[in-house]
Amino acid sequence: MTVTRALQTVFLSELPAPDSRGGARLLACLQEQRAAIVCSRHAALRLEQEFGAHRSLVHVVPVGADHWLRDATPREQTEGQPTLLVLG
Repeated sequence: MTVTRALQTVFLSELPAPDSRGGARLLACLQEQRAAIVCSRHAALRLEQEFGAHRSLVHVVPVGADHWLRDATPREQTEGQPTLLVLG
């Protein structure tokens, strides 16, 4: 099987003003994406209201800096809440 077009997502840590040059680039980028991942409900609402992103394509994930917890006692994970690992 040959993959001719991979589904793409975009992770947005901040949003430009919709009427700015960055806003125009983001709007064009969103047209090509399968989903957008943001770190807050506020950002999700802005994507929906200011950029016209469909609610079903916007996903909110918590921001974590828990790499410093490696040596700590393991935390309990909330049932049904998936873990998203981002490598950068």
